[in-house]
Amino acid sequence: MSCRFRLTRAICLALILFPLAAEDDTEPFADYSDIEGEGITVVARAQTEQTRILEREELASFRAANLSDLLEKAAALSAVNYGGYGTVSSVSLRGFSGKQVRVEVNGVPVNSPQSGDFDFTSINVESIERIEIDYGKSPGGTIKIFTAANRAGDPDRKSLSIGFSNTSQTATDSAALVDTQRVQLESTITRSPFSLRTGAFATSAANRFGYRTSAGTPVIREGNDIRDAGGNLDLSVALPSLARVSLSSSLYAADKDVAGSEASLSSGTQNDRRTLTTIAVDLPRAGSDLLGAKAGITHAWTALAWKDASTFSNHDLHSILAHTAWNLSGKAPVSLDFTGSLRYDRLDSTNTGTVDRHEAMVSASVRHAKGRKTAVEASLAAALSSRHPAVLLPSVSFSTLAGDTAIVQASIFRAWKSPDFNDLYWNADLTAAGNPGLSGEESWTVSARCTIENGSDWEVEQSAFASWYFNAIQWQNSSGIWRPENVGEALYAGGETRIAWKPEKGPGVTVTYNFIETRVLTGDLTFADNKQMPYQARHRLNIGIRGTLPRTVWYISSRYEGERYTGVLNVSTLPSFHVLDAGIAFDTGSSLVLSLDGKNLLGERYTLRDGYPMPLASITLGARYTID
Repeated sequence: MSCRFRLTRAICLALILFPLAAEDDTEPFADYSDIEGEGITVVARAQTEQTRILEREELASFRAANLSDLLEKAAALSAVNYGGYGTVSSVSLRGFSGKQVRVEVNGVPVNSPQSGDFDFTSINVESIERIEIDYGKSPGGTIKIFTAANRAGDPDRKSLSIGFSNTSQTATDSAALVDTQRVQLESTITRSPFSLRTGAFATSAANRFGYRTSAGTPVIREGNDIRDAGGNLDLSVALPSLARVSLSSSLYAADKDVAGSEASLSSGTQNDRRTLTTIAVDLPRAGSDLLGAKAGITHAWTALAWKDASTFSNHDLHSILAHTAWNLSGKAPVSLDFTGSLRYDRLDSTNTGTVDRHEAMVSASVRHAKGRKTAVEASLAAALSSRHPAVLLPSVSFSTLAGDTAIVQASIFRAWKSPDFNDLYWNADLTAAGNPGLSGEESWTVSARCTIENGSDWEVEQSAFASWYFNAIQWQNSSGIWRPENVGEALYAGGETRIAWKPEKGPGVTVTYNFIETRVLTGDLTFADNKQMPYQARHRLNIGIRGTLPRTVWYISSRYEGERYTGVLNVSTLPSFHVLDAGIAFDTGSSLVLSLDGKNLLGERYTLRDGYPMPLASITLGARYTID
């Protein structure tokens, strides 16, 4: 290990440990805010972050079975999955695949260092309090998932919720009337200064549904049985010394039968095990009214075992992440932020052997706000690793308030992604080999957004962006050996128009239209070749309607996605499709809520991944009983 990296690690650890010794005698507050006199006042100001926030109430109204389905309905993101509950799924943001979309759970990055992606099926949607979608500082943006709110200090409360649901596949035989069953428990105990929330779920899914082949032949999809279970615990304690200490822990286990694509002649079994535990300390006043600090440490473990007729593999991955953040602000128009993180990953895999990596990230940013109407922020981050030189990542953001109803934001930033373990260390054999000499993937992005609001009635948002992605890693066949190389290059450009009507009475309507134009510039390809990125539709349209009646909440969700190519050479395509979902929940007034949800009600035949049909129409009946 180099002296440079040892020094960086020591600095990061010092930054993380120092806040733990700071003390004060005032009450904690949730976020860094403006401090006036002895009290704390949160004042509206121009925000440079281009972020969309989805709260628990809105998320819960869709009653989605998995996270990718929820993001499709609530945030109009494009999902790619392999059909049915529990199958591998990911989402695409601004045209970038799941490997380029950063995912965080309670502030902790959870993308796999082995493969670069994240399986959205492992998150229990019932545990989610808030989702933030941030379009800055990552090539495909960042999806931030929070499973617990800061409830310490809330009124005392105890509650227990028990839910059960059954999904029927309507386009198959009668056996599919009991296709997928799910039971879930959730409890909340708040008694100042403590807040404890726990949850658990278990699911059994046959994923037995009907579809038609490309030749029009009716077929029953079988061999994709999923049995999974999970649990989460979130504890928050507000200490009298101005600190908030929180513990967040989750686990997930699944046994899956995997039939493969329509053309597959063999099936396999997969066993997943995941844990994620974070201990964090929040010091909004770290020894001074002008200084705030946060620090935490996380351990993540993932184990996957795969077996089919000819192969067997095990993959055991441990990750430890320590992180800290400091904020220095006051009445002056300038505020400073410093962050540091240190990460260690160790993989023991049949495909790569035992490999590990140390990584560190430090950043500093300065923000200048003029009269709370205009803000400019500049930051510089440095990414360091035990296997590559330091990479500098600059970013500049601008925001201004136009009158009382509009905000204009713009940013330009450089992003960088470390090569995955599979790309670097894949065991060499007669057909494939990893490449330890790979460089990280890079991108430059320019982004702008304008949002206009009229009180609580309506909101209009228009965004545009352009990203140049280069040094992308692709596997190339040379002399019969597949090997990853830094040969990929692409341009992404597009925008989103979002119109939301939110009247005090009557249903609310949200219309979102996405347009994206891409160009693959790998190897000898140029703009004139007009090659589009695979699985990226030029046009997507989402319409969501949500309404309330006495004791009743209902929604309708309509999604259209245009034609998509299945490969870089743009030879074959997937046809456009339209999916209509709807649901209703009724509160009986005796602590019991009954729900009815329909998915793909028009029975659209479509695929999100070539060779993997999606279910036709399905109906889910659910019941939830809550004791307060």
